[in-house]
Amino acid sequence: KASFDVLKMAREGLMLPLRTAINKAKQGNKTVRTEHVRVKLDGETRTIHVEVIPLKNLRERCFLVVFEDARKSGRVAARAPSHRKTTARPRGTAQESRRIAELEGDLAETRQYLQSMQEQHEAANEELQSGNEEIQSANEELQSLNEELETSKEELESANKELTTVNEEMSNRNVELHRLNNDLLNFQTSAKLPILLLWRDLTIRRFSPEAGKQFHLLMTDLGRPISHIRHTFMSAAQVGSPLDLETLCAEVIGDVREQEREVRDKGGHWHSLRVRPYLTLDNKVDGAVLVLVDIDALKRNERAVRESEAQYHAVFEATSVGVCECDPATGRLLRVNERFGRILGYTTAEVLDKTFLELIHPDDLPSNWESYSRLAQGESPFYETEKHLIRKDGTNVWVHVTVNHARDAAGHPLRTVAIVLDITARTRAEEALRQSYAELQSHAEELDRFNRVAVGRELRMIELKKEINELCQRQSEAARYSLQLEQER
Repeated sequence: KASFDVLKMAREGLMLPLRTAINKAKQGNKTVRTEHVRVKLDGETRTIHVEVIPLKNLRERCFLVVFEDARKSGRVAARAPSHRKTTARPRGTAQESRRIAELEGDLAETRQYLQSMQEQHEAANEELQSGNEEIQSANEELQSLNEELETSKEELESANKELTTVNEEMSNRNVELHRLNNDLLNFQTSAKLPILLLWRDLTIRRFSPEAGKQFHLLMTDLGRPISHIRHTFMSAAQVGSPLDLETLCAEVIGDVREQEREVRDKGGHWHSLRVRPYLTLDNKVDGAVLVLVDIDALKRNERAVRESEAQYHAVFEATSVGVCECDPATGRLLRVNERFGRILGYTTAEVLDKTFLELIHPDDLPSNWESYSRLAQGESPFYETEKHLIRKDGTNVWVHVTVNHARDAAGHPLRTVAIVLDITARTRAEEALRQSYAELQSHAEELDRFNRVAVGRELRMIELKKEINELCQRQSEAARYSLQLEQER
């Protein structure tokens, strides 16, 4: 580009020789000299010599162009020794020859210039052709790329729609997650249960405020191993030894099975520690969940129930009457005391194989069904009756039975309890007493009849005595009989 700018600045007649010299210097990378170049200067045609020298050790490729006046070089040539013999030529012929030589030189330069221009033109055509092919290939590539871009645009639009849908779903999920977090927080606050979540490596994942109080945890304890936490819970199975939470949680994670332990804190308060595996939505174990439930009141009630059961068992066995518990649906004997077995002549194990109806005499079954139906329907809280029971040896025993239902909180019968009192001896005594009373009543009636006869006779005697005394008084005699008995009456 720089050489082209220099050529545009060249004077008339200098462009072709200068271009040719510069092209030769470029191709050969050597100094090129062109002599007898005719140029116009100030309206006068002058002859010069042109020399193009390539410059080295520069960042850009540059050429030094040197112009030399041909007349000065002609004078130097004239000063040369004239001992050479020259053939004298006519002046006109020399000028013509010089002119012909100049024209031939110009023609050669023109041919060279045209040759270089043709080569440059052919090279430019080849470059243009290859450039056209490259442009055509690039155009095809651009067209293909455009089609790919169209496809990519459609894919991007589809992906954009999917992303919009996914974004909406994520927004809905975020709202749902926020709602679930609120529900979880309110559930955790309302339940007031100590809940501790562990990762699979038994490090602390999350805990509720109540768990922080029970296990003495701080927010800085998140990520710490559970073995580093100091707690005050003692195992109920091993009295006096602290509970090994690390081993327990490792067993739950390894076996994927829930475990429960009853523990006590340092204040003697009872708790139920439930450890279950932490399962993800794809049913994979990712840790453990510890829940601490206060069962102190339950344990105290359980102890009170055991004490009450022990007292009831003592009374049940020590009472002097027979007691039995039956299934209200089937009537099968579930529990009897030793006194009940002695009344019927059975051992405790033998009598438990029977039902209470099998022990009742057939004659007493209708009345028993009627009374039991009223009790089952709630028409009466209990009923009492006297009936015959069949002993092991086949004899009958006369008993007084009181039947009641042990009911649950809803009023449903759990057990039928019957208290059996052997009244055979009392019945016999009553029978003997009735016989004695009948005999005494008969004797009393006989005595009453005898008394009435005796009293009638005595009254008759008194009347006779009165008549005799009256007769004595009429005859002026003293009374013969005393009436003291009458006065006593």
